[in-house]
Amino acid sequence: MDDFGRRIEPYRQELLAHDALLHLGQPGGAAIDRGSLRLAFVAAVQLLSARQRAALILCEVLAFSAAETADILSTSIASVNSSLQRARARLDRAGVLEDHVEEPSQAEQRACVERYMVAFENADIDRLKRLLAEDVLMEMPPMLNWFVGRDNYSQFMGWVFAKAGTRWRLVPVAANGQPGFAAYNLGDHGTFELHTLQLFTVTASGISRNTVFQDAEVFAMFDLAPTIDI
Repeated sequence: MDDFGRRIEPYRQELLAHDALLHLGQPGGAAIDRGSLRLAFVAAVQLLSARQRAALILCEVLAFSAAETADILSTSIASVNSSLQRARARLDRAGVLEDHVEEPSQAEQRACVERYMVAFENADIDRLKRLLAEDVLMEMPPMLNWFVGRDNYSQFMGWVFAKAGTRWRLVPVAANGQPGFAAYNLGDHGTFELHTLQLFTVTASGISRNTVFQDAEVFAMFDLAPTIDI
């Protein structure tokens, strides 16, 4: 939870360009560049305060004006401009430039996550582990649980499979410029029930971050069915 009383949540991928085109009036081309979106979320997670990351994403990525951003965040235009200035300065000091954000292609990232999905559906922890970067991080907002490193990550996944079972169906999704999936596990009534939405950051060294949501509002944002048939 951030200092606005809300948190940055995943934004459904197919809505990104649509919403930005409506906002900017650019019918001829994509209004949101994936690189800038990716950079903004790197900064949001790793470098910036809640107020700064909200200003950066709304103004720099989604192209809202300072006035519109102030209205969204229930604050003043001066506060938005100050937060945006501080965010830019923080990025400059840290040397985070869009041209320096190196990552696999979108197709390569999706292929990596698809391999992860196969391993997940087979509850194959060793195979999952091989797809992870050494310093992988799993987070589950708004909970404070964090699992860092391949061993801690794989131990937690062992606990998940022991508790929730090993029968899963996964539905691919994308949000925030990242590949992911909705996970359904077999429930007591013989249907697969919605369990989590998971989004991945994929680098040249493997999956470096998994953000796991288990929130009804997030599920509704993606129009996820509560159950799917076997």
